[in-house]
Amino acid sequence: MTDPIVDPITLAVVSGSLSSTVKYMTEIIRNTARSATIAIGHDFSATLLGVFDGVPVMVWQGEDQPVHLGVLIHKMKIGAAYFGDDIAPGDIMYHNDPPTGGNHLPDVSMYRPIFHAGALFAWAAVTAHMPETGGPVPGGFNPDAQTLFAEGLRIPHVKLCDAGKMRRDLWNMILTNVRTPEAMDADMGAMVSALNTADARLRALCEKFGLETVRQCMRRVVDRASEIAREEVLAIPDGIYHGRDVMEGDTHADIAIECTVRVEGDQMHVALSGPPQTSNSLNSYRSNTISAVYWAYLSALRPGIPVNEGLYGPLHVDIGPEGSVLNPAGPVATYASTGATYGLVFSAVCQALSQAVPERACAAWCYQNTVTFAGVDPRDGQPFAYMTHLMSKGGGGAYHGRDGGHLWGLPAAGGANMTGEIELLEFRLPIRIVRHELLADTGCPGKWRGGCGAALEIEVQCPDCIVTRTGSGVRHAPASRLGGGSALDRSIRVHRVWVRPPSGQAEELPLHSLQHLERGDRVLGEVAGGGGVGPAWQRDLQAVEADVRTGLVTVRRAEEEYGVAFTPDGLGIDPERTRSLRNALASRGHGHG
Repeated sequence: MTDPIVDPITLAVVSGSLSSTVKYMTEIIRNTARSATIAIGHDFSATLLGVFDGVPVMVWQGEDQPVHLGVLIHKMKIGAAYFGDDIAPGDIMYHNDPPTGGNHLPDVSMYRPIFHAGALFAWAAVTAHMPETGGPVPGGFNPDAQTLFAEGLRIPHVKLCDAGKMRRDLWNMILTNVRTPEAMDADMGAMVSALNTADARLRALCEKFGLETVRQCMRRVVDRASEIAREEVLAIPDGIYHGRDVMEGDTHADIAIECTVRVEGDQMHVALSGPPQTSNSLNSYRSNTISAVYWAYLSALRPGIPVNEGLYGPLHVDIGPEGSVLNPAGPVATYASTGATYGLVFSAVCQALSQAVPERACAAWCYQNTVTFAGVDPRDGQPFAYMTHLMSKGGGGAYHGRDGGHLWGLPAAGGANMTGEIELLEFRLPIRIVRHELLADTGCPGKWRGGCGAALEIEVQCPDCIVTRTGSGVRHAPASRLGGGSALDRSIRVHRVWVRPPSGQAEELPLHSLQHLERGDRVLGEVAGGGGVGPAWQRDLQAVEADVRTGLVTVRRAEEEYGVAFTPDGLGIDPERTRSLRNALASRGHGHG
């Protein structure tokens, strides 16, 4: 029942104001940031937190990156505890350090306290993926890195602005240590502007409704989410459910993640286990790992629930002792954890939850395929670094009752990353996009098909361009659920990247590698789609026909994987052959999910 101090209309108005404030923060960053990764790729997130019993609690979040938003829940508590009583109006804090609440070094957070009448009642926080980290390799990914020190500049929780006075010494220190200072200066300024706007709007909200009313509304929003979450978990059958998924650890070895979900009444316990921490950048620090569990957990809840920290009240996560790839002892490298390891944890937990709530089964999304370009733009002589979202925008996993989305990208981004306008990318960066199109047959088959990936071709337009590649998904296809997928997944639904000089043969660009390219060299990619849900031979015939007609599935794969045969002229379905093919697939229990 609504707190008697706050009537339903006031609650709705204040909630709407919180929502619009986060949207304003988002638009400010989108329209004033300079780097293509942020301004075009939307690789950033915004959120508001209330202060309950002295602790920051996420009240409202943007439609942004799950990996940022989940991490901010923990990062903000660590930061607020670190500063303690040393918090004043006008403070702005800066942070990117994984062992103290971050995920990987490029994801920079800024956050500020919000006061009214001398009382701290809220925080505003933003996170953005900076294209440069100041490490030995431009763009942030160092394939030889074994520690964070080899990846870039680590900055723990510090004050960038102290009681309204900007610390130009610290700002200058950060910019001096990156190769793209002008772009980062603008990106940091965009983040500060978003925080200042949140501060002004929330103080104005308190002037209008009173501090106590705003506090009560914030708490009620979180409490209601917790009530809904407990109702949702209570509806899941009590029991123990298991999940597992595998990705490439290095050239030869694999990394397997095990998950056990235990449901007891209105409480859910998730326990994860993984191998010892690695000597490469796949290590996932605590906040990043738990954030992946949060995102998978949401897949088991009914759609449309407002997402805030209250939803996680019934969820208890155990990531095991320190020293594993899921809970490493610092300062091991971690760049690839936000895509590769995050996606693996998401998939393993989703597999377990798909057994518990099959009507909300969620297949794995495409795995990470990150390619970064860095060099000097010959048009203006300025250094640039660009983590291309185009190469990581594969297909999303299907859900029970719904196909996966094309080019949704990594689960860590939750579909919030944008490919952007090709012309804008070419205007901002010395590259030429020769080809970018959906690639047929890349979505894993199922009653509900995975989203398709893409074919790409990017031509370098500058001398001595450094290109790096990291991620996973070159030997293992995205996992399907409830009998989805096929035996062909591991051969045709994996990532491939090549480099081709103007005159010569294309050669593979391996995972966790770096190459120097020249003007005219091209990077070619085939990005995998997402996993499927349910046996492919149960897919609606009209849906298969529509997929073939729109080029998402070829006639050959329709017959081999969906058991749908077309007439010789390709204009319609052959019902007799289709019936025979589907009976054969059903008898073999065709599917791998």
